[in-house]
Amino acid sequence: MAWVYYPLAISYRIFVIFAILLLLGLVISRSSFTILDQVYRHQTREQHAEAPILIYGADDSGIRLIQWLSQETEKRLRPIGFIDNDPYKQKRNILGIPVIGNINNIVNLLATKQVSGILISAADSLTDQEKNQLKEICQTHNIWLKKSTIHLEIIE
Repeated sequence: MAWVYYPLAISYRIFVIFAILLLLGLVISRSSFTILDQVYRHQTREQHAEAPILIYGADDSGIRLIQWLSQETEKRLRPIGFIDNDPYKQKRNILGIPVIGNINNIVNLLATKQVSGILISAADSLTDQEKNQLKEICQTHNIWLKKSTIHLEIIE
């Protein structure tokens, strides 16, 4: 009954227990959002088939494109490999996606891989001859060829 007469004499242990419980509640609540987000993404990926694609260009624009595709749930494109003409990038992984060939062996890649299309990350880096070669290859194998662009518009 001593605490009834001395309400300000609260033990420091109560503050420590309160702080621990507050921290634990914060960690659990933040973790639950992350776990629920991962479960939701996993379920939406299973419901909607993703089209396997190749990305032409394993440079900075290709990396940004991979990051954008991983965030974008409506596009339903799944990169399975990079195509790049730089010999130093061959047989390397970039963000977990392998660089599997160059423009000279795309035909062999399309024969062994099930691909819906090729997405060009930086169309400016291609010569006209390479663009025409890619167009012919894609038409021959009945797959689409698209380029990604960032469009900046001036607002007056």
